[in-house]
Amino acid sequence: MPSKKSNSKSQEGPKPLHICIVGGGSSGWMMAAYVTNHFKFDGRKLKMTLIESAEVPPTGVGEATIHTMRGYLEDAGISEEKFLNECQGTFKHGIEFVGWSENTPPFFHPFENPPVVFENHAALNFLKADRSEGAMARYDYWAGIQSRLARRGVSPRQKSDVPYHGIVPYGYHLDANAFAHFLKKIATQRGVNHIISHVDKVESTKGKIDRLHLRNGKQIEADIFVDCTGFAARLIKELGGEFISGAEQLLVDSAVTCQVDAKDIEARPFTTATARNAGWTFDIDLQTRGGRGYVYSSKYLSKDEAFKEFSDAYPGQLDESRARHFQLRIGRMDKAWKGNCCAIGLAAGFLEPMESTGLYFVEYTARLFVEVLKSLTDNNMEVHADWFSNIFSELFDEVSAFIEAHYKLSDRRDTQFWRDATSAPHSPRLAQLLSLWESRAPGQFDFTGRSFFGAESWQAILFGLGWRPQKSHRLATVDQKAALAHFKVLKGHADRIAATNPQQADYLGL
Repeated sequence: MPSKKSNSKSQEGPKPLHICIVGGGSSGWMMAAYVTNHFKFDGRKLKMTLIESAEVPPTGVGEATIHTMRGYLEDAGISEEKFLNECQGTFKHGIEFVGWSENTPPFFHPFENPPVVFENHAALNFLKADRSEGAMARYDYWAGIQSRLARRGVSPRQKSDVPYHGIVPYGYHLDANAFAHFLKKIATQRGVNHIISHVDKVESTKGKIDRLHLRNGKQIEADIFVDCTGFAARLIKELGGEFISGAEQLLVDSAVTCQVDAKDIEARPFTTATARNAGWTFDIDLQTRGGRGYVYSSKYLSKDEAFKEFSDAYPGQLDESRARHFQLRIGRMDKAWKGNCCAIGLAAGFLEPMESTGLYFVEYTARLFVEVLKSLTDNNMEVHADWFSNIFSELFDEVSAFIEAHYKLSDRRDTQFWRDATSAPHSPRLAQLLSLWESRAPGQFDFTGRSFFGAESWQAILFGLGWRPQKSHRLATVDQKAALAHFKVLKGHADRIAATNPQQADYLGL
């Protein structure tokens, strides 16, 4: 018969897994909220601590997401209605690009997938019509209905729709600081221990973090440490993490942002990205204010010069006292997980605000992290760390090539920035893809499926910039009359949705 002492131990169950997140902001609290809603594996209990320094303000560069954020929020057990109300949320159909080409009109990158018509993708229908008519057609009108809905200010969903679902996929614009605060309330209600103190020292031996020494005198030990310390990447660097720069392919390295008042916003359900002399500006409209930013290269503009061009682009809207300047670290760590430390968000890597990839990488790695926890044991962390790091590196490099194409395939040569950006060496991945596409449009088998930005996204950007394959044998198979007929069907469908779905402003009660 077992002793009372041994019986007591058996009833205690496995030792709780202690996860310590260092750094708050969107990255830290997104991890905390997601993991605490998913950690129900093998009956093992979870202990989670989040350490946030009052001396380090959150970066908060981006205020926009792609449509996969809906899945993250739903999987994290978060109400869409509460999220919209508490985070100044508005809907995002995609991005409109203005001024990125001297010879093409503004173009749109939507979230919906183009229809397959008569066994030909929208790309072939577009290319056939474009060439035969000798005119620069708008590809986003061939790709579906979303760009039409966006430009009309139509909400992607009705009040009666199931949460996180609409007539088309959609992302969000949000207040980054309010979002972090919103997630903080959820995570702490689920039991996350929130400590406000600065980490003075990271103590490590044999490639693992042993403990953290806090300014308040406490020492924190944990099984896994999550580095959400932003560009500083304090924890992962302590374990020998090396930074791989992407500055050769992407020239922007700075940003200035500014909030604008409600009188200066239109509650547009899309982001606007406008090419400028040394980079690009973004327009994001929230419920009661707007966010404006200029992402640029400091090689070509000083801070003062950048703000002047920024201010001139938005006459009467920007207050210099409210402007925030950032240095951007473009690139990624060689490994996102080393030893018992996992880097998330800016600590793992950053590409620039283009295409709202910042929060996308956080939500993606939060999902990977939960997958690791499902099968983690005391002696298999290394193999899972390698798996996590390899997936993140492949994803990051794939998305990097996509962002790179926005600049490299532009026909702008009007400033030194654009002359340098368009002539900079291609990454191996971009060079490979462009070589494949000399005789055809981007296709679904060109990608592994890990990146959200598949063939449809590449088509939207490449065709919008005026790029065309040099030749395409499949164009001969396209029934042009059928393609043009379907083009009219898409327009009619968009007209019907616009008549039944509310305007975004009406949906949100603005």
